[in-house]
Amino acid sequence: MLRSLGSIVKCIVLRNVARCGECLHSCAPETTPHPIHIKLFATKNVMPSIHRAPVSPKVLASLDLGFFKPLIAWTFEPISKPIEPVLGGWDEIDGLPEHLTAFFQADPNPFNSRFGSGSSAAVCKGYIDFNGMTYVVAAKERYFGGESSQDVMLEEFAGKISREVKVLRRLKHPNIVNYLGVALGVPRHGHNQLSIITSVCDRGGLPSYVSHAPNCQRLSLALDIAHALEYLHENNIVHGQLKPRNISITNSGAGVKAVLCDFSCARIIGDDGFVPWSSKDGSYRYTPQEIARPSDSNPVYVSKEGDIYAFAFVALFILSGKEALECDGRINVWDVSYRLLNGERPLRKDHEGSDLTDVVWSLLESCWSPEATKRPSAASVVSTLTSLPTVRGV
Repeated sequence: MLRSLGSIVKCIVLRNVARCGECLHSCAPETTPHPIHIKLFATKNVMPSIHRAPVSPKVLASLDLGFFKPLIAWTFEPISKPIEPVLGGWDEIDGLPEHLTAFFQADPNPFNSRFGSGSSAAVCKGYIDFNGMTYVVAAKERYFGGESSQDVMLEEFAGKISREVKVLRRLKHPNIVNYLGVALGVPRHGHNQLSIITSVCDRGGLPSYVSHAPNCQRLSLALDIAHALEYLHENNIVHGQLKPRNISITNSGAGVKAVLCDFSCARIIGDDGFVPWSSKDGSYRYTPQEIARPSDSNPVYVSKEGDIYAFAFVALFILSGKEALECDGRINVWDVSYRLLNGERPLRKDHEGSDLTDVVWSLLESCWSPEATKRPSAASVVSTLTSLPTVRGV
C-alpha cells in the first residue's frame, strides 16, 4: 500500500553533499544528525530500464488527481510498439519504477532550489531515495494561474501534463531530457500536484551557458539538437516549442552536450488525444507563418517542418550568441515576431561566428524558408552538420 504524501516527504538537510566541480546547482552543506550522501547520478552505468513496470492504472485511479483522472488510461496506456532507445549519455537508476511517489522527496526550500522557471512551470530540485541511495533529480511542476476559472485551469493543466508524460515516457536519447517517472507533489487548490521527474542537467540552460562559455564547441551543441529532432521525427513525434530556453546543458564525458527539454507542446502524429497549436503555448519568434497565421480556420497542429524552422533560429543563437533581428543587445519580442512572420530574415553581416560558414548559413536559410515544403528534414540537417570539418575534428 502506498504511503500518504505527508508521511513520505521529510525535511532534509544535507551534509557531505557529493558535488561536481563544474556543477551550477549544488546543495549547501548543513549540519544534521543523520547525514545523507547525495549523488547526481547512479554510481555505475547500467542499461536503461526502458521496459520498467508501468504505472498501475488501478493505483493512479485511487489517488486524488482531480481532472487528471480521466486521462490516466490514455497517458499510461501500454506501449505496443516501443521506440528504439538510443543509448549513451545518461546514467540510469536500475530497477526504478515509473510511479515515484513512495521514493520522491521535494526539496525543503522550494523557492531556493529552482533549476529554472518559465511562464507556466518551474523545475525544482528533489530527491529519489531508492535501494539505499539518494539521487538528486529535477521535478517539473506546473503553475496554476491566469484569468480562467479554476476548473478550466485545472483541466488545461491536466491535459498539458498528461500529454507531456505520454511523449516523454516513450523516449530515450542522449540529447533528450531523461524521464524517470511521475510523483505526487504539493497539494494545490484541493488537488495533488503531479510532478514530472527527470535527471538533472547540471550545467544550466543554454542561454546562460553560451554567454559564460564563449569558446564552447557551439557547432557540436547545434548538432546535438539536430540529433534530438532526427530521433523524434523518425518516430513521428514533434517537439512543438523549440527555443533556446527549452534547451539545457549537462556534462558528458570530457565535455558537455545539449539536451532538449519541455515537451509540454509536443505531439505524437496520428494520436487524436493531442490538441491543436495555441498562441498561448508557442513563441511567435520560433513559430512559422503556416502555424501562427494559418490560411483558413481549420485547426493547426505543430509539425516537423515547424521544428526545423525553429531549429534555424536556435542554431543561429548558438553559433553567433545573438537572437534573430537583435539590435544592440535588445529585443522587442513583438516587433521581431511581426517582422519574422512577414518574411524578414536575419542578415549574415549582423551575426559573427567562426562556425557560420557559407555551408552553415545556406543550411539556416533553407531551414527558415517561408515555404514548409522547402525546408530540409532533420536527417538532412544532421548529415550536413556532421560533414563539416570542425565537427569531424579535421
